[in-house]
Amino acid sequence: MNKKRLGSLSMRHWGLLLAMAVLTIAYANFADSPSLMAAVTTRELPVYNVDTEEKVLSISFDAAWGRANTEGILDILDQYGVKANFFLVGFWAEKYPELVFPFPARASVSRYS
Repeated sequence: MNKKRLGSLSMRHWGLLLAMAVLTIAYANFADSPSLMAAVTTRELPVYNVDTEEKVLSISFDAAWGRANTEGILDILDQYGVKANFFLVGFWAEKYPELVFPFPARASVSRYS
């Protein structure tokens, strides 16, 4: 074997030790950073109510169930002229693409995951 050695450790070991030291110093400098802590501890809460003079109700649906009720819910909402927001879960949208495309004409759509 023809490895370069510095003392009793190979160059690979010294490189690994140097990388670990750099990462440790970087972690020590940024771990207590107020901006990092603020980003981690800031939690946005959902909107439960809004002050308004109008008589309105907000409604949303998470589309993560099967397809049995989806069209029926849309039909009832259409019948009463109700606007709703459906949050489509990615795996559901992939499983039922034929139901995804009519949504924008009948309800607002957002991605849930």
